[in-house]
Amino acid sequence: MYDMGFSAKRHFWVWFQRNSDIFQHVDKLDKKVFRYWLNELHIHLRVCRRNIYPTIFIPADGSTPQFIITAGGNVKYFKAVEALVAKAPAIPGWIIHGFHPPRPIDFFIEQEHGDTGIDPHNLWFIPCLEDNLGRPGITIYAERYLPVDRSFEAAAEAVLTNLLGERSAGLDLGWVEVKRLVELSDDGRSELMRLQDLPVYLEASSGAYFVINGEGRMEGRK
Repeated sequence: MYDMGFSAKRHFWVWFQRNSDIFQHVDKLDKKVFRYWLNELHIHLRVCRRNIYPTIFIPADGSTPQFIITAGGNVKYFKAVEALVAKAPAIPGWIIHGFHPPRPIDFFIEQEHGDTGIDPHNLWFIPCLEDNLGRPGITIYAERYLPVDRSFEAAAEAVLTNLLGERSAGLDLGWVEVKRLVELSDDGRSELMRLQDLPVYLEASSGAYFVINGEGRMEGRK
């Protein structure tokens, strides 16, 4: 029963903590029970705020499960994510994230976007004009992209989220467009940078001296 003395955020975390043992092993439940608990999770989160979403990541190596609250990359709802995660208690056996963290550039790309033919390790970019907030824009170049292929563009967005993390991809990057590599002239190709080096480029633009690149290694600013 809903206690009017509790905020919706506190209710959510009390409920999640009470059921956290179930969610630690949710991937081992049968399909019907699995769907029931994921539906319950979505319903309880929706009471707090629409347009924010839960993700549970159970690492295959047996390391600590992660509970991620995401805005699906929509900057409009970032503050709602931050407000909810700020109320999270320490829950044994869980790592709680606000937003998808940076990950290997190819994380879950084959599973979720393999039909597009995208190769995260064979993407390039050229910086372009800043947006009206002063954030640098980029043009991503790919060999297999077709201008009418929205699924490829969605895959490229997922690659950027892996590379930068959801928060940085939403706040630190301005315009993003995808073009076919074959359309680029020889002179233009001389300006290409590997997409894996985008974190280095953004941090260098902001003045930071050391950064973590797309391979997870620390690099000095160039």
